[in-house]
Amino acid sequence: MAMPFEFKQFSLHQSESAFKLGTDSVVLGSWLPVINFQRVLDIGAGTGILALMMAQKLKEPNIVAVEMDEGSAADCSKNFERSKWNNCLSVANANILDWSANNRVEKFDLVICNPPYFVDSLKNPDSRKSAARHTDSLGLKNLTELALLHLNQKGSFAFILPVFQFNQLEKLLLDRNLYPQNICSVSSYQNTLPIRKMGLFSFNKGTIVEENEFLYNEDKTRSNWYKSISADFYIK
Repeated sequence: MAMPFEFKQFSLHQSESAFKLGTDSVVLGSWLPVINFQRVLDIGAGTGILALMMAQKLKEPNIVAVEMDEGSAADCSKNFERSKWNNCLSVANANILDWSANNRVEKFDLVICNPPYFVDSLKNPDSRKSAARHTDSLGLKNLTELALLHLNQKGSFAFILPVFQFNQLEKLLLDRNLYPQNICSVSSYQNTLPIRKMGLFSFNKGTIVEENEFLYNEDKTRSNWYKSISADFYIK
C-alpha cells in the first residue's frame, strides 16, 4: 500500500484514487483568500485535498465534497474520517450533475473546484484517469451553471485552470453576472509565461485584485511566494 502524503495537520491517502495529488489544488487551496465561508461545496474532490485545506483554514465550516470516481471517493472518505475535522466534512460518491439535480436547493458560501480541462486531446487509456482530467464529464458551461445554482447571493466561486480555459470560463461567468474579485496568474519560473490562473468570483462587481506570481526558483526550490502561501500546509 502506498504511503500517504503528509501535510502539517492531515494525511492524504491516495492508493485508490484515479488521479494523484498535484500542485494545482495545493496552490489554489493555499492562495485562496480567507473569508467567512461557512458552507463549502468541493466539486470533483478527488482525495479531498481542497476540502481538507478549507477545513484547516476556516472556523468550523460545513463542507460537502462530491467525487464521481469510486476509488477516489473511498480515499476521500478515509482522509476525512482520519482528520481532526471529520465532523465538518462529508463526501458524496456521485456525478456532480446528478448530485446537483437531487440537491437543487442547497446553497453555499464557497464553491471550489480544480476542474478537468483537456478537450479533444489524446486520452489516457485508463478511463478513470481520463474522466478525471477531460471535460467530457464536466464542461465549463456546466461549471458556470453549477456555480449559479449553488452559490448564495453573497457566495464566491474559486477555481484554477490553464490560462486559455480560465479565460473561457471567465467570459461565461461574466455573461451571467459573476465577477472576478481576485485573479492570480501563475508561472512555473520567474519571467516565463503563466501556465495557470486562479480566480475568486462573486455576484458583487468591484475592484479586482490581480497578482502575477511564479512557483519555482531556478534551482527548482519553491519561490518565496509559494513557500509563504503554503507554509501552513507543507511540512518542508
